[in-house]
Amino acid sequence: MLLLGLFTLILGVSSTVITDGGCSCATVPNGTTPLGCSAKLDWTGQTSKWCMTAASCGKFQTGFGYVDSCSQAGFPSVTINPPTYLEWDQAPYTFYTGQTLTVNWTAQNIASSEFLKIAYSKSTLTTGSGVNVTAGGYSVRISDSGTSVATGVPVTVSSITSPAVTANSTLISVLQSKISYVNVYDGPTLVATGGSIVADGRNVTIQWRGLGEAGMGVASVTVKSSFGGGGGGGGTTVGTAVTGLVAQGNMTVNYTFPRGAGSGFGTYTAQVSVQSPGTGVAPYTLSSSSFSVAVAPSQTPTTTPSSSATPTPSLSFGASASITPSRTPTLSVSGFTSPSSPPSVSGTPSQTAMGTLTVTATPTPTPTTPPDFAAMAAAASQQSVNLVSAVVGGVVGGLVFMGLVGFIVHKLHQRRLLHAKRLRRFGAARARVNERETIYGVNNTYTPQRPSHDLRVYRSNSSKMSSV
Repeated sequence: MLLLGLFTLILGVSSTVITDGGCSCATVPNGTTPLGCSAKLDWTGQTSKWCMTAASCGKFQTGFGYVDSCSQAGFPSVTINPPTYLEWDQAPYTFYTGQTLTVNWTAQNIASSEFLKIAYSKSTLTTGSGVNVTAGGYSVRISDSGTSVATGVPVTVSSITSPAVTANSTLISVLQSKISYVNVYDGPTLVATGGSIVADGRNVTIQWRGLGEAGMGVASVTVKSSFGGGGGGGGTTVGTAVTGLVAQGNMTVNYTFPRGAGSGFGTYTAQVSVQSPGTGVAPYTLSSSSFSVAVAPSQTPTTTPSSSATPTPSLSFGASASITPSRTPTLSVSGFTSPSSPPSVSGTPSQTAMGTLTVTATPTPTPTTPPDFAAMAAAASQQSVNLVSAVVGGVVGGLVFMGLVGFIVHKLHQRRLLHAKRLRRFGAARARVNERETIYGVNNTYTPQRPSHDLRVYRSNSSKMSSV
């Protein structure tokens, strides 16, 4: 007993947790808690919350030394600020990694020099010596580590020197922020693992889903070869990366595979990176299924040489020119008598021994006039003009003929209408005569004729009149 009291005096006290009687709970200098306020077996044989105090404070208990109850020390309230909702189905007090968690508290019987530890599940939110109790609140970014994920757990605020002095908040859940998937579509076809895309300048569609914090920030898309393939090293980029995109939950971009890209071997993936707001925060990344990039066939243009032939003039009109050689018959003259009108011949005369002069004619080609191409072109032009004139004349003549036929048909129709009108007039006149005969008994011997200038007077039958 004496040794325990002496040990308490040597350790001394620090003003951290205050007992119910106003004493300071004794603790060790390095912050471990064999002496701090905690629930343990007390001097009554029960388990209660108490701590050792200095000799000048508290009450001496046999077998324990100077002690006092510290049951009132703690945190009357611990609250959590609701999260910023990033997803349509995000429940209250459900956070995503990368979001900010804010904890507020009130303290009682805890000295201002005390520091607090804040944690939930397996994740400790404070670092180092913790946060001072007088702060009343603490905000921290939830780590993207897998240990941060939790469901239905409280946030605990506790004293560093007396961990048993603690309080819990309402229950929270933490979900993983991530890029859920990255899909590559070549037209309407999903490029699965082992698929191939031809690098011929085509555009492929890359889609992904950013969940939680991975759905906000700045996004970029790159198609690269895997390590050791498609050029080796750190991977070869296909085309030009798409950068500076404003990230959303669901994203779709077009990516160009330029002609000549790829190597025909190795594997490639589409890599999506989303940098969420905040400095020093690692981006969210994910790659698609691997595929190959086929080299497109060459499109080197082939030039076919063409020769230009010298145009050969041809006669399109008239007769074909020809050269027909003509021969002049041989003229033989007997004796020394010369003909009065020698023929026109060419050649060399020779004289025989008997005095006969023989003249042998040499064939003389008939000169041919070269074709006149200008005249032929003029003739062709004139022929085209004549053809156009004939066509125009035919069209105009047809229109005139149709107009004449229409005029004749119109006249015939007018005459037919006039004739019908006259017939109706004659019929009306006959009807009036018959009516008079019926009423006045006039003899029905008259048939109306065509109108004329003579006037006929009809006399009624006096016997019929008297009978009436």
